[in-house]
Amino acid sequence: LPLTDDDKVLAAEMRNYWTSFARSADPNGSASVAWPQFETNERQWLRLDHEVQVEAVDRVDKYEILNARTARLVEAMSSIGVTVGS
Repeated sequence: LPLTDDDKVLAAEMRNYWTSFARSADPNGSASVAWPQFETNERQWLRLDHEVQVEAVDRVDKYEILNARTARLVEAMSSIGVTVGS
């Protein structure tokens, strides 16, 4: 399918986030909306759509399950000598 002008703008925004993240471990750079750092007391995320915007996370319970599973996976990997993270 051909990309619309809106698709091209969104692709450029996403490219800016990824390029900045790859360069500096911080997705914020030349993109138009700052990607907020996730804070447990102020749960927000960046919605990447034709209108990029910061929104409140509305599915916190699912993310808490994912966080618990990820923590167990990291612990299991560490127990066999695999280093995860920085």
